[in-house]
Amino acid sequence: MDNDTLTQINDLAEKVRSHFSIDYNLEGIKIIENEINDNRAHYEQKSDKEKQHISYKIGSFIGVCMVKNYNGTWIENKHGFCIKIRSYTVSPISKVYKFISAQGLFDSISSFYEIAGVFDEIVAASQLNTTKKASTIPESHVNKKSWWQFWK
Repeated sequence: MDNDTLTQINDLAEKVRSHFSIDYNLEGIKIIENEINDNRAHYEQKSDKEKQHISYKIGSFIGVCMVKNYNGTWIENKHGFCIKIRSYTVSPISKVYKFISAQGLFDSISSFYEIAGVFDEIVAASQLNTTKKASTIPESHVNKKSWWQFWK
């Protein structure tokens, strides 16, 4: 990614940071998330172009948080501007666009940020658990009680 693009991204992030008087961290992202949730109808009725502009600004802020706190790197790929953190890539701009759209009502940009920081650990843990098999016990070993006698 060229330096001019990185400068523009950092400038957008700094405008968001100073507008909300926040730091580049999870608490700052939660403040933005609460602002959007408190004014969801306002954001949802914006035009597609306005949503894209908002997504670039807030997504740039989240991306800079990832660069500063998770040692991420901005890259450009077929999905647009993304953050590479260790062995995976996330797209904060796309995530913000989804979040401010109607289908983002039950979504979370703060959870997205938190998971991005530990994604490698989640993947490693899930790979360790793939060899474990569920075990069953015979029905004869189950202590059967009537449902109304659950305390016995």
